[in-house]
Amino acid sequence: MKTTVYAGLAVLAALGAESSSAAAKKLIAEADAEGNAIVNEDAPKAKPKRFVVPEENGWLLEPLGAAGDLKLNDEMPVKPAFRPRAAARDGLRLFGAGVKDAVIVAQHGPILQKPMNELRYHLEEMIGREIYVASDFPTDGRAALTVQYCKGPAERSVVRVEGGVVFIEGPDAQGLSHALTYFLEALGCRYLWPGKTGKVIPKRAEVAVPDGLALDFVPSLKIRRMRDYHAIHERRVNNARIFGTDSLKAAQRAREAAIDHFENRTFWQWHGLNDSVAVPGDEPTDDGKYRWEHRFNDYYVRFGKTHPEWFALQPDGTREMDNRPTFCMSQEGLVDQIAEETIEMYRHDPSVVAHTLCLPDGGYKTWCHCAACRRLDPVNAAKSYKLLILPQGRERRAYVEYSDRILNFYNRIIAKVKREFPDKRFTMYAYASYAKPPVKETPDPSLIIISVAGGYYRTPADRMAAQKALAAWGTFGNEMIWRPNAPGGYTTMTPANNARWFFDDVELFKANHVIGTDFDVVSKSWALKGLQNYILAKAHLNPDRWDYETYLDDYCDAAFGKGAPAMKRYFAALERLYDRVAAAWSAEVAAADPRRPIPRTAGPDCYLRLFDADDYEGYFREARAAAADDADALRRLAFLHRGLECGRLEKRAAEAVWANASDLKKAQGDFLDFVRASWRDEPFAIGLSAGHYGTARGRSAKK
Repeated sequence: MKTTVYAGLAVLAALGAESSSAAAKKLIAEADAEGNAIVNEDAPKAKPKRFVVPEENGWLLEPLGAAGDLKLNDEMPVKPAFRPRAAARDGLRLFGAGVKDAVIVAQHGPILQKPMNELRYHLEEMIGREIYVASDFPTDGRAALTVQYCKGPAERSVVRVEGGVVFIEGPDAQGLSHALTYFLEALGCRYLWPGKTGKVIPKRAEVAVPDGLALDFVPSLKIRRMRDYHAIHERRVNNARIFGTDSLKAAQRAREAAIDHFENRTFWQWHGLNDSVAVPGDEPTDDGKYRWEHRFNDYYVRFGKTHPEWFALQPDGTREMDNRPTFCMSQEGLVDQIAEETIEMYRHDPSVVAHTLCLPDGGYKTWCHCAACRRLDPVNAAKSYKLLILPQGRERRAYVEYSDRILNFYNRIIAKVKREFPDKRFTMYAYASYAKPPVKETPDPSLIIISVAGGYYRTPADRMAAQKALAAWGTFGNEMIWRPNAPGGYTTMTPANNARWFFDDVELFKANHVIGTDFDVVSKSWALKGLQNYILAKAHLNPDRWDYETYLDDYCDAAFGKGAPAMKRYFAALERLYDRVAAAWSAEVAAADPRRPIPRTAGPDCYLRLFDADDYEGYFREARAAAADDADALRRLAFLHRGLECGRLEKRAAEAVWANASDLKKAQGDFLDFVRASWRDEPFAIGLSAGHYGTARGRSAKK
């Protein structure tokens, strides 16, 4: 039987030439009259050549460690509690008919000056006139507001009303910032997304402080991070080039557009994120109190020749590494070297609370499978498929998790460091092949465990994996940080909403040993995932203990006015879409071969196949009609609608790629032109990203 045609093959040798079966005497493929190769599907198939890892190298897929019997938590014991939104009644009147305008009483100090100026700006925008700044409290009966220091733990925020004076207080810059936000939001201000369009300052003739307004709050999360990579970060430079934009100019444009007024805080600072004393700035750095950057990337350059035994034995018998080395963790000399360096780091900067022991991120070398390292791997540890670099190429094979091995390694290092610094702490990732909890080794109490559990948060199974992983790691009582790539979702340039998942899980983790977050893959396109970013930001502090639905109502009311009911239904429809995609994606993953990596475009394809922009246009038409007399609401609706149009154009480009259509270049060009134009008008509506399909060359795929 002759079947498949391969056009353009000049020689049959490319297909294996001839079967090794002498009895069959049948070619695997034959040439037709035009030189096409015709595969004989009933011909014997040549077996692929496979290499066996030589036993003499000692690299084997057989754990040798004794079984462990740790009993771990299956779920988090403490459940978060929420309170209903209190009905607001007017209390102390600040401005309006029959009262003298309140004054701001200036306090001294450069840290106090900034929040005082921002308070004044918002109040003047609200009432439409200037406010008097006094050097002392008034004696003529008018109300006053002041920003001042108070005592207490780091980041404490206090708002109190006493004797006609509103006191906005904190012991440090972060506490003052959180208190200021709380007060301004009590007056109706909101920061929905970066820039002027996202700032809500209600215009009012009468301004009163809500009756009973009071706050005395310390965040349970010491570290609150959503990585807002700037435009000149390496992850953004290539995107800028695609759109013909210089990365420095893009960074400048983003900075100018991010703040509604030059003296005001950013969106993140307003919400109490990326302002922590633990890790300052917009991304993890090495100048914070807590450090968890990947370490040891330079070790092979430094020690590869003098101490080759410190590096992981490879399947080919070598210990050669690249710039992301893996290690032979049984080596005590390596433990001594890391301990000595860590001690020196603490000597150099005693103010650091926790230094990083985090291993290099990924790389193209396997972990060590020498006998000594395999004795650190319990035979009953959980198994998973791991990408191994073998002599015959890259393959996925089953082996136990490395969590016990790495904890043994870290505990030995920490024991040496603690001889000089008994009170210091250390950070470790629970990541990749060591993401799952141990079965035998118990982490030293000083280890702060940074879990990446949850993946891209595409399915309920991803959520459950994060909850179970953090619950299990939490068994030991160690402090934990959640550092997921969860905001990435299906990585499309289309609107999406799984904000409820994020809100509920952050609140759950806050109640159970989690002291911080560090979210990566945060969307720069607020017209696509703005609600997700906002709700996630609110979950980090949430001093009033509102639930998700309360925040959703508040967001829609502040943003869209009379159009709020329609837009709430829009977000609910997107939430239902996410659930449908999650079900479809779960089925695809279940049917996939676990030994083979799933293509990067499979997730976006799954989302785009079920997304149709026309399904959501009606919500915008209804909202625009309801808010026709509200210019601010219409501007925000236009901002958000850019996301729907972006999704429409990305799907059109994707469909052209799937079909390798003749109009592929035009579809991609239309998509890129829209992103470029939108970014110039509203830099935070659609970020400079070509997605997966703006520059694709075309391929075949199932729809």
